[in-house]
Parts: sequence; C-alpha cells; structure tokens
Amino acid sequence: MGFILLFSILIGIFFLPYLSNSVKPFLRLLINLIVAIPSFIVAFNAVQYGPQNIWIGEFSITGVWELKIDELSAFFIAIINISILASSVYGLGYLKENKNSIALSIKFISSILLHVGLLGVCMLQNFIPFMISWEVMSISSFMLVIFQYHKPNAIKAGLNYLIQMHIGVVLLMVGFIIVGNTTGQSNFDAIGLYFSNHNNNFWLFLVFFIGFSFKIGFLTLHTWMPEAYAVAPSNISGVMSGVVKKMGIYGILRILFYVQNTRLEIGIFILTISLATCLYGIINAIMQTDIKKLLSYSSMENMGIIGIGLGMAMIGFGVHDLALAYLGFTASLLQILNHALFKTSLFFNNGGIYQQTRTRNIDQLGGLSKYMPITSILFLLSSIAACGLPPFNGFVAEYIIYSGLIEGMNATFVTTEVFLLLCLIILSLVGGLAIFTYSKVFGLVFLGNPRSEIITPTKEAPLLMLIPQIILMSIALSIGLYPKFILSYITKIVDVYVPHYSHVSLDSYSDVLELGHAGSIFILIVLVLIIVRKFVLNKKTIEYQVTWGCGYETKNTRMQYNSASWADYFLKFGNFFIGHHNSFTPLKKEDIFPDDKKMKISYFDKIESNLIQPLLELVNYTLNKLAVIQTGQTQYYILYGFVFLLFMSILTFFKIL
Repeated sequence: MGFILLFSILIGIFFLPYLSNSVKPFLRLLINLIVAIPSFIVAFNAVQYGPQNIWIGEFSITGVWELKIDELSAFFIAIINISILASSVYGLGYLKENKNSIALSIKFISSILLHVGLLGVCMLQNFIPFMISWEVMSISSFMLVIFQYHKPNAIKAGLNYLIQMHIGVVLLMVGFIIVGNTTGQSNFDAIGLYFSNHNNNFWLFLVFFIGFSFKIGFLTLHTWMPEAYAVAPSNISGVMSGVVKKMGIYGILRILFYVQNTRLEIGIFILTISLATCLYGIINAIMQTDIKKLLSYSSMENMGIIGIGLGMAMIGFGVHDLALAYLGFTASLLQILNHALFKTSLFFNNGGIYQQTRTRNIDQLGGLSKYMPITSILFLLSSIAACGLPPFNGFVAEYIIYSGLIEGMNATFVTTEVFLLLCLIILSLVGGLAIFTYSKVFGLVFLGNPRSEIITPTKEAPLLMLIPQIILMSIALSIGLYPKFILSYITKIVDVYVPHYSHVSLDSYSDVLELGHAGSIFILIVLVLIIVRKFVLNKKTIEYQVTWGCGYETKNTRMQYNSASWADYFLKFGNFFIGHHNSFTPLKKEDIFPDDKKMKISYFDKIESNLIQPLLELVNYTLNKLAVIQTGQTQYYILYGFVFLLFMSILTFFKIL
C-alpha cells in the first residue's frame, strides 16, 4: 500500500505538468484509481476480518510509522475514495474551458496529494506521521482553495483557511505533547493510557476537540467556511465539505473511543455545541443569496447533526444506557456517509449552474428547470436527502437520532431527560428550517422566470458533470430504500466500541426497514402514474400560455419573490442570529409622486463580525505597535540579542530555568 501511494505521488509530480491540458485530468483520475482500489480492498477486509496491519517502519527524525486500517478508518477510507473519484470524473467536464496549464498542473497535483493525505490521516497510528499527513491534507486543500489565485478574494479566503487550520494544528500538537510526555508513548493507544490514569478526562479532550473542530466548522470555528467554499472550484468544494471536514469528526471519534471518565459531562458539552451549531448554521443558510455560501452554512448544520449523535452516545455511556450509546454512534456514522453523498452532489450541481450562467446569485437566477431539467431534478433529489425526508438516506440517520433521543428519556437522571427533550425540540425545529431553506433555493433558482435577462443557460450541464451526481444520488436513494445493507456494516464498527450491547444489531431498526419498503412501493406507484400520464397525454395537444400575472399585462421579473422577500418574516423572527444591513429610504407622507426607490439587503456572520473581527483588529493593532523595534539598524538588533542573552543568564543564575 505504501509503495503504491508513493509511486502515485511521484507520477503526479514529475509527469503530470508536462502533459497537455486535455490529458491531465485523465491521468489524475487514473492515479486516484490506483490509490483508491487497493485501499478499498484493504478497508473491506478490515470490516470483514478485523484490523489490517499494512506497514511498520522507523525513521531517525520522525520515529515509528505504523500504517494500520481498523473498522473505523475503513469506513472513512471508503467515503474518501467515493468522493475523490466522483470529483475526478466531474472535473473532466468542469475544467474543460480552463486553459491555464500551470494552474491546472498545481490543481491536479494538489488533488492527488489531498487524496493521499486524507488516506494517511485514517491509516497512521503515530503522532508525528499523523501530523505530517494532516499538514499534507491542509496545505493541499489550501492550494485548491486558491485555484483562482488572480482573484484577491480567493487569496484572502485561502489564507484565512490556512491560518485557522494551523491554530487547530497547534492545539493538536499540545494534546499530543501532553500525552507523549506523560505516558512516554507516541501512538494513539497512549491517549487511552493517559485517560485511564486520570480521573478527569474533560480538559485534554477539550484540547483535542477544539483542534479538530477547526476542520469541522463547529460554532465560532466556522468562519473560514463560507468564503473558502465560495471561491474554490465546485468539485473541490464538494470534496472539502464531503470528506475534508469529516477528518475532524474522525479525529474526535478516535479521542472519544479512548475516553474513560467524565463521559456524561463530555456528552452534554458536545450535544450543546452541536445543537447551537445546527441552529446557527441553518438560520444563516436561509438568508444567503450565494448558493455556495448557503450550502456551506447548511454543511454547518449537518455537522451539528453528526455531533448530536456523538453527544447522545457519550451521554449514553455516562448514564450507563448502552442502547442510547449504540444508537448515537450508529446515527453519527450513517450521517457522515449521508452528508458526503448529498452535499457533494449539491456542490457539483451548483458547478453546473455556474458553468452555464456564470453566477451563484439566487436573485439573478430563475426558471432553470426549463433549460437544465436533469440538473433541476438532481438538485431536488439532493435537497430532499439534505432535509432528511424519506425515501432518501438522510431520513434514516435522523430517524435513528430521534429514536435515540426518545430512548434517552427513559434514563434515571431527570436532568438528562429534560435536556434530551430540549434537544428533540430543537432538532425538530432545525429539520423544518432545512426544508424552508431548500424550498427557497429550488423555488427561486429552478422555478418561475429568469430574474435577469442576460442570465439564461443555453444547454444542460455536460454529461461528465451529471454522471457523478446520478451515482451519488443513486447510492443515497438505495440507502434510504434498503438501509439494512449499510447498517449491517456500520453496526460491525459500533459493535467494536459498544461490545456489550451488540445484540441490538438490526432489530432496533425494524421500523426504518419497514419505512424503506414503503418508500419502494411509493416510488413504484409514482413511476406507474408517470407512465400512465405520458401515455394519456401523447394523444392530446398540450398548449402553453403565459403565467397569469394577477391582472398585470406587462411582464416584470421584479414581481417574483426574491431571496430577501422569501425570508423577510423569518428575518424578523431570527434577528438575534442574523446580521444584516438594510439600505432603503422609506416613502414620506408628502411624496405624492415619489422618485424611484431601491432597497438592498446584505447579510453578514454575526460571530465573525462581533467576535473574530475585533480580535483580529486587536492583534493587528498590537503588531503595529511592536513594529517600532524593526528599525533596520544593525546595532539595535545586536542590542536585542545582548538583552536576550542577559535575560536568559539571569534566569539560569537564579535556577528559574
């Protein structure tokens, strides 16, 4: 495995830049296949037969490198490969018009390194090699974010992403150093040893949690997401949302499985953060006019749902309710897969829209279903999955979460029961708001009439961009209709970490299985009705007329709902969560014949504006004040060195150091 990965990297680095632009994406796809196929096979064996040891080596600088795939890493490896291969196929059609050879070479090399870095994160068992692979993943994804490097906003978003990722890296290194110094070991099992020797596991867990959460985008650590996703190519946005974010979840899962004490406190903490992330993410998604930013805030909501499952599981351990723990871990793992499928598809779908219209602004679009029917259907199906509605995969995971919350209300702790009831209420609210969000996007983008005369697509998205979406949605639908297959694999993973409750198996999901059968019957009925309708209408002449305009004969695109008017009532309701600027001069009583009036509403992230931005301004102010020491004169720099040596000598003399 290691030699295959190394060989693939060398091919990408040394040969890809010298090929023509038309050949580069095919070589990238081939290399991704070379990396994906063997890792798929080993991952499958790990789930079937237990952990697979791939390779162990030792280097003088970095120490031991142990490559190993267990049940958990096998699950994430499968998701990584599915998303990366879908992105590679999608890129064959998406980047055809780009003629910049250097930019394409950098992009393809970075995507290969990203693939290898993601797999390395899941396989490596030692701290230093893990951090090296984590850095490869972060830097390669940064290079992909700034693909359009000629645009200042792309560079700004990329640097913001890179800086925040490295704040997370510092915290992870602190956690690993604490564990290494205490236990004398440098692999992940040492974390379990540390936790078993300390009664309070919360504080070290918190260090790791925040470090990994920068990648996930939990509340207050999410501000890099909207801009980074907006400027990155759509296939890269799909991969970053579908799998790169999941590496943070993977890291938190690894830490959680080693936790020995204070599980209840950790569970309540995760559940609280996750609920706040859900609510804040979906509320801000509703107000966005940029489709990609809307999808990024929606991803924030989805990460919150995954976190809810993790919080449920830890509360279950804390109150000795193994059924709750089992349901929580199962729902989280299933939702990780679900999100990778439908969110990747949604970002791919947006890429097709942008390629044909050159805009992501909802208020400039409209009526696209007439010109891009397949894209509109795929967006609708992906939206149904994202909203957690049957018969798609999102419903199965959320149903298990609801089942777990109800199960947890049977706990012996009244406080826990009340808290889980509150979670149930908030999660129901979030589900309703998700439906509201995607109804807005689909209605304004694909229905009605174009809101701008110059933005009218001439054709459907290329077939190579549609095929990955069709495959991803087919997998999503199959999970919703027949969840038993995927749950049989997920429960094998959960059985490893909740072994004393493995007898629950698939029996607890009988209701979900029955709903899958009902969904199959429903789809069959719909297909029969479509066939009958087509047969009947073939014998009749269909006439199309202009939509009734309520008595107005002059067609005006401004008569339609736009993004702001759709969510106007909600803006008043959720004003506490939503930052907005409203530029409008109201009519005066004396304005009998008023001039033309224009209104513009812009939205901003309140956490970024009220918390992150003031902090950055403080740092900038401090650094500007410290800049006076940069005199440019050699004698001053010699003096600084002398003062430093004197200071260290004094500390040594008094045995402070």
